[in-house]
Amino acid sequence: MPIEQPPSTASYIIFKKGAKIYAKNGIHGHIEYEDTDAASVIQYAINQLADIGGLIHIKSGHYTITDTIEIKGRIHIQGDGATDHEKGTHLKLADSANCDMFSYTGTDTDYFFHMSNICLDGNKTNNTSGRGIYCNSNMNDVHIDHVFVEYFAGNGIELAQAWGLKLSNSLIEHCDGYGIFLDGNKAKITSCKINDNNVNALIQAYTSMITNSEFCYASQVGLWLNNYGIVVDNCIISANSDSAAGSYPGLRLGGSATNCIIRGCYMDGDNKENYNVDIVSGATDNIISKCIMLNAVTAAINDNGTRTRINGIGKEAAGSGGTPTAANWYIGDIVRNTDDNTLWIKCDDGVMRQIA
Repeated sequence: MPIEQPPSTASYIIFKKGAKIYAKNGIHGHIEYEDTDAASVIQYAINQLADIGGLIHIKSGHYTITDTIEIKGRIHIQGDGATDHEKGTHLKLADSANCDMFSYTGTDTDYFFHMSNICLDGNKTNNTSGRGIYCNSNMNDVHIDHVFVEYFAGNGIELAQAWGLKLSNSLIEHCDGYGIFLDGNKAKITSCKINDNNVNALIQAYTSMITNSEFCYASQVGLWLNNYGIVVDNCIISANSDSAAGSYPGLRLGGSATNCIIRGCYMDGDNKENYNVDIVSGATDNIISKCIMLNAVTAAINDNGTRTRINGIGKEAAGSGGTPTAANWYIGDIVRNTDDNTLWIKCDDGVMRQIA
């Protein structure tokens, strides 16, 4: 057993020496638990903090994970760097483990699980299933920062209730399911690279915000929005539909996407995406503004939605010589009557007036 060290600021320190993994109590410096199984040692530390919360610091090194680690709220799991290299903390799913790496499946509502500065490797070459992080609808306020999630046979990150999620400065790639799959509401994703997954991201969490991130090289769809009030701002969406050129879009607004805002994005289909943006029937009142769209196979936009505003102009089939329905539009909206190609604006008094 290693010599015990002075106390640390972490509640527990997990480290590897030889074939064994150790859990040191960071308060009094004692080695409390040891095993050859890293999952068992990490789970021990979590269980000790289940009622009080705390910081678990996993020192740099490569750790093999043989079983699912059940997380708890108010616990922060921190590594020494989200990298494949020796200086970082790298957790890799064991061959044939076929399980989620981190999971919350509890029946009680819990809050504030935090993970940072760590690499999670799903080893999909030697597994047929398994997600990186999964939380059911009872976990809220998950924070993930500077985490590298890669090579999972399932989804990289899946949250059934994304309420309060903060996902930042992270890389999710090479997963055979969704890079991220979010349900619930009020997620915030910023400064992330979500690339090279089967589908990079499915966002069903309403009133969520995605900023300064990239969604590239997906086998199928780059970014898929399918709920209301989702804002995508200053993102790069490029070179998706990588497995079948001309088959999938860079950005899809699904049938439940309403009142979403897409603005200031760079979209380059790289002659792979069928559309830069595909708006599915049922999608309603979405806004696309000031985006650059290039090199789609078929067209920049495929709009089968209702009342989509593209660069400030919407469209409505109002009949030849007809007037668009004022109740369908916001004050200041410019609307093209697609039956006679006239342009109308909804004025401050709520009346539609023809301008061209």
